[in-house]
Amino acid sequence: MPELSTVHHPRYQLKRTPFHARTSQLCLPHNWRRWGGCLAAGSYDLGLDREYWAIRNHAALIDVSPLMKYQLDGPDAARLLHKVTPRDIHKLAVGQVYYTGWCDEDGKLIDDGTVTRVAEQSYRLTAAEPQLRWLALNAVGFEVRITETTEQVAALSLQGPKSRAILNRCCDTPVDALKYFRMAPNTLAGRTVTISRTGYTGDLGYEIWMGADDALPVWDALVTGGHDYGITPCGILAMDMARVEAGLFMLDVDYTSAHHAWVPGQKSSPYEMGLGWTVNLDKPGYFVGRRALEREFRAGPAWRFVGLEVEWESLERAYAAVGLPPQVPAMAVRGSLPVYKTGRQVGYASTSTWSPVLKKYIALAHLERPHYEPGTNVTLEITVEHHRRQAATRVVALPFYEPAWKKKSPVASSSNGDRSGAKYDAIVIGAGHNGMIAAAYFARAGRKVIVLERRDIVGGAAVTEEIFPGYRFSEFSYVVSLLRPEIIRDLELPKHGLKILPLPSTVTPMDNGDYLAGWDDHDLTRREIYRHAPRDAEAYDEYARVMARAAKAIKPIIGLVPPDPSSMSWRDLKGLLKLGRYGASLAEQDLYRISKLVTQSSADLLEEWFELDPLKGTKAASGIIGTYLGPRSPGTAYVLLHHYMGEIDGAFRAWGFAKNGTGGVTAAIASSARALGVEIRTGAAVQKVIVRGGRAAGVALENGDEISAKVVLSAADPKRSFLHFVDAQHFPDEFVQAIRNFRVRGSSGKVNIALSELPQFTCLPGEGPLHRGAISISPSIEYVERAYDDAKYGQFSRNPYMDIIIPSMIDRDMAPPGHHVMSCFVQYAPYDVDGGWDDAQRDAFGETVIATIERYAPTSNVSPASPAATSSTANCCCTSSSSCGPRRSGPTSARPCRATISARQARIRAAV
Repeated sequence: MPELSTVHHPRYQLKRTPFHARTSQLCLPHNWRRWGGCLAAGSYDLGLDREYWAIRNHAALIDVSPLMKYQLDGPDAARLLHKVTPRDIHKLAVGQVYYTGWCDEDGKLIDDGTVTRVAEQSYRLTAAEPQLRWLALNAVGFEVRITETTEQVAALSLQGPKSRAILNRCCDTPVDALKYFRMAPNTLAGRTVTISRTGYTGDLGYEIWMGADDALPVWDALVTGGHDYGITPCGILAMDMARVEAGLFMLDVDYTSAHHAWVPGQKSSPYEMGLGWTVNLDKPGYFVGRRALEREFRAGPAWRFVGLEVEWESLERAYAAVGLPPQVPAMAVRGSLPVYKTGRQVGYASTSTWSPVLKKYIALAHLERPHYEPGTNVTLEITVEHHRRQAATRVVALPFYEPAWKKKSPVASSSNGDRSGAKYDAIVIGAGHNGMIAAAYFARAGRKVIVLERRDIVGGAAVTEEIFPGYRFSEFSYVVSLLRPEIIRDLELPKHGLKILPLPSTVTPMDNGDYLAGWDDHDLTRREIYRHAPRDAEAYDEYARVMARAAKAIKPIIGLVPPDPSSMSWRDLKGLLKLGRYGASLAEQDLYRISKLVTQSSADLLEEWFELDPLKGTKAASGIIGTYLGPRSPGTAYVLLHHYMGEIDGAFRAWGFAKNGTGGVTAAIASSARALGVEIRTGAAVQKVIVRGGRAAGVALENGDEISAKVVLSAADPKRSFLHFVDAQHFPDEFVQAIRNFRVRGSSGKVNIALSELPQFTCLPGEGPLHRGAISISPSIEYVERAYDDAKYGQFSRNPYMDIIIPSMIDRDMAPPGHHVMSCFVQYAPYDVDGGWDDAQRDAFGETVIATIERYAPTSNVSPASPAATSSTANCCCTSSSSCGPRRSGPTSARPCRATISARQARIRAAV
């Protein structure tokens, strides 16, 4: 007979895990959920963004102690597990972990979990629900001891790309050699633990098992050791989003235990849940449910658990019908949504969520045969303003998301073949983001494409480089907003590494020591404006609605190829007809707003709505970014609207920071392009475009090589493309003159600063949300207009507008542990500065920028950063500087200038 033991405790309403002393202090919103009879943190913040992105970009620390845990010891422990699971347990090696479900005699799932072989005759079983009675009933006649250890064994899940690095720092033995679904003993914080390379997020991750008495020291050691890697306590709601992306189901959400189902239709088999790979029908002997599973294997499952991807355009149309932008849930929705095929229900989605990393609305669903095959088009029921609608949806194989590092060992390499000398359908000059996107679309259309880049890296203005040792900067462009969502979807950029981290706030320091903040929470922002100007707070909602409606009205036009109204070609006539139909579909009020915004200044627009100077100044800055205009210049209202169309994860007016800087964006685009067959050649400077018979026929490189192609596309600026690459004789005189008159005056500068610690702003002292968002130096419209006055007369602004972010607060990989990088977008810094850009001029520009920061983050009472910082070094990426190399026509082609800033500026710790 089996020997059973368990520990009895007083009955509490909900139990506390061994980590409760820490989690209870960190769970700021008191968002507690029930899990296995225990209190489990739903989230530690009011939102889920920080915890979700910790899973995908850094490391998330999750208390998984509520898992039911059983120890099976004795000569027949393997025989028992062999009997109650469909896995061949006899093949399980010591230190190996199996994932498995277990069934009743009808082959329907009771529960699922992991089996770990701890020693020769010792196993650990985890489960979602209590299974002691089930195990005992099946152990009759076996020589095995079954012990429930749920409350004696604490467990943490450390998930995310940095989890391995954290464990290597904290453990006595590195975990580099630990393979996927393997377990090994270790020592952490002087405590004996076992670490398994398992998890429930679909990312690189580990689970750490320890005695309950060792829980707090282990937690503290991981939090301390992982601080520099961005370790973040994470609740079960963010984990829920991640497990949906990973295609992992949950008991009582995505399937019902056969022990609790009321009717047969509520039960599911392993084959129906996609666990056919865990059913070893060729293993010897009997196991529970074998006969039923053999019958199902021969006949095929009637249902199958699959993934659904909702077409974004379909969602847009459904919400546009009631005048709203698309609404996506902020967390995973555990609820049944019917799925239809040609009007008939063919299944249901059990969990759905917006996937931030994939930029898609996805769902886990049960579909009946034959509709569960990948690629099948179905519709998913959604609710729009209390009415049921159907969104176009496609069946996909699971998982939705599986990064390469999840299962791989730490070292991996790859290489690309060389196809030089081949003839191509298209040549793209310049490997900036626009050029590579164009090349990728060529390749999607089945064309053979090569991209030629003068520099030794791709990216153009969107590059990330290590300017100072250990410090990585987005040298030129620095935030993501106007990257079109359809491009992200078409090129599948998240699968190629694109990760956009939200910038949660914009804080404008005020000259009186106060601040104005715009948060990612609408109500908090409105409350903040009300603190300064109640009337502006009342106008804020209406202003947002008007601008959103105008942006929505003009957004479809951006994607149209501009038709030539003087041409009689069918293509142009068709384009004019399409544009005319769209214009006729707009309400008269929308047409009036658009025409007004195209001609109005941002200052005039904002002064119609608001009174508060910092509010107007900050919003007006969006109208002058990258232009040689001031906020009172006509046309800047449209530039403001254009930036209003920025979108991150479906949220208008949202800005984000790319993982690994803007170079991470172009790296993802390049990876997608290469996957489509595009060849990208760096160090290949184009000398001229070869013209034959009045048509482009290829290019000649500066090294003497020639490459032929049917199409040549230049991603360089117009002057370089038409006046440098091609002889003027090939164009009409009036066209050449028009290009020569085309103004491409650079107006912006970029200063990148290495920090030994965070600057302390007077308005919000201490480390806080200010450091994780944008800091805008724009106290009023008059301030920004005066900055433009300097530029009009050929000077850089003595009191510049600045947009500052500290990327290392969002992405810890951008700087050494404990240190930071600061990105300062500065306007105005004219390309043709009076007297030209020389070392003295650049030094003066850098000193002006740092002096501007010091007005709001004074450090005169702080000692210098370190002996090495007595002569601070910053990097001025002056997009306007002629001394950056040969004179360029456009701001994106400038190269970075190194500028040594004076010792006085070390007071803000600009270098280490």
